[in-house]
Amino acid sequence: MERRTSMPSHILTLNRRMFLRGVGGATLALPFLPSLLRDAEAAAPSDKFFVGISTSHGGAGYDYMNPDAALLTERANYAGYEIRRGALVPTVSGTRASLSPILTADASKLTPALAAKMNFILGFGGPSGYSHNVGGLFSIPTGLKDALAPSIDQVLANSPEFYSSLGSIRKRSILFGSKSVSFDHAVPGDRSSAIQSIPVTRDSRAVFGEVFVPKTTGAPAPTRTPVVDRVIESYRRLRDGDARLSGADRQRLEAHMQRLSELQRKINTVVDCGSITQPARATDPDMSFQYAPSAEAAFDAFEIFNDVVVAAFACGTSRIAMLSGYDCPFATGYDMDTWHTLVHNAGNDPASQDHVWSSYQRFFERVYMDFVTKLDAVDDGQGGTLLDRSLVVWAQECDGSTHDSYSMPLVVAGSAAGALRTGSFIDYRNMSIRDPNDAVRMRLFSKDRSGGVSEPLHPGLVNNQWLGTALQAMGVSRDSYETEAQGGYGPLVVASNGMYNSSKWPKAVCDVMGEIPPFLRPA
Repeated sequence: MERRTSMPSHILTLNRRMFLRGVGGATLALPFLPSLLRDAEAAAPSDKFFVGISTSHGGAGYDYMNPDAALLTERANYAGYEIRRGALVPTVSGTRASLSPILTADASKLTPALAAKMNFILGFGGPSGYSHNVGGLFSIPTGLKDALAPSIDQVLANSPEFYSSLGSIRKRSILFGSKSVSFDHAVPGDRSSAIQSIPVTRDSRAVFGEVFVPKTTGAPAPTRTPVVDRVIESYRRLRDGDARLSGADRQRLEAHMQRLSELQRKINTVVDCGSITQPARATDPDMSFQYAPSAEAAFDAFEIFNDVVVAAFACGTSRIAMLSGYDCPFATGYDMDTWHTLVHNAGNDPASQDHVWSSYQRFFERVYMDFVTKLDAVDDGQGGTLLDRSLVVWAQECDGSTHDSYSMPLVVAGSAAGALRTGSFIDYRNMSIRDPNDAVRMRLFSKDRSGGVSEPLHPGLVNNQWLGTALQAMGVSRDSYETEAQGGYGPLVVASNGMYNSSKWPKAVCDVMGEIPPFLRPA
């Protein structure tokens, strides 16, 4: 089914400036003008949008990453211990607004109204350790770069509850960045097939070409003979009739046919989005963000991509995006090797900590806030904005101490159309349990340079619960994604010894894994 967006001519003129970046990656020539979009066909009221943004390492001290603990004035008992909450309200000094030193941006963007649409969450962690694991950011980790289950963006991409119609969808999930953090079965939906990473791109123009199709004029194009129809008989003969075909080869053949079918569907999807044009300058597809010549080059690439994704969401050609800044220094003058050394020294050396937290601050402002404010500037035609119907998650692999995953901080924006409560600083950590080794491993410098242990490491809830919460917020039922008896998303993997073990994530915590926890659950 063809979906067309009808816009008056004055809006078509503005689209070039409103959505996409000009020559050389300059800032948008005009701000978004939501009132002018109200004549456009709105997305279906049930449509929601998911965005996963990721960075590696972490290692920024609590004093720099977390809002002030004095804000945590509300208490509740949950999973056998006390959890805490407070209102997320920025403080303003001159032209800058701040939730914490890292969560700082221009006051015209990080407003109280926008903060009321955000959450900062502590206390979801990995009981098996998520160190150096790209598969653990949006899935369940195994090894250094693999996952035990599809990442939640791919669960959404293949869910009929999320994509109830694919009529206008050109790309189910848009993946961009330095390293793939998305995983799926080799044959989507076949849980017996192997889990593999999904390739990402670094070229915004290539992404644009996948999600937008120029409007055609004149005589309609000749009807294509479906590609699948031309090979289906051979496929069936091989699958059903050739006894020499091994089980592994049958799975490869099925995976190929799945990809071919999806390609044919996209080819036949035509969407008229007016006069939106591609970015004037391509992001170099050969550029490795790990060794970017400057942080500006990496920021520029992400800001261009943000424009393309917001335009795709507004046009209805996709509803999922993953932006990976994994192993990106975001600090001019550092390649990945020197950056890695800085992060590991951050707990002992104030100068290294300054480089680390200030780098994350720039990422927050230039990438995360850039994306969020652009979504919030687009009227959804239902009395809200695209951000109101989104869940935009910035995830890191570790706690305040590098590669510890007791409590991986989550910066979240959007309520997913009211499915989640927002405007909160939430601390799900169990303050009565601590890692007995943290006095040795964690020597984070506080902002006053006093040195010593800034705050011990505390476990809380299990990351499986957060992943399930995100899926439920996007409208996916528990029955369709829960595969384990304890609930939550994916298998529960708890280390049998060492610092990650069942004593830190007791049975009461595992018993609630299928729930949306208090403070996130709407009243």
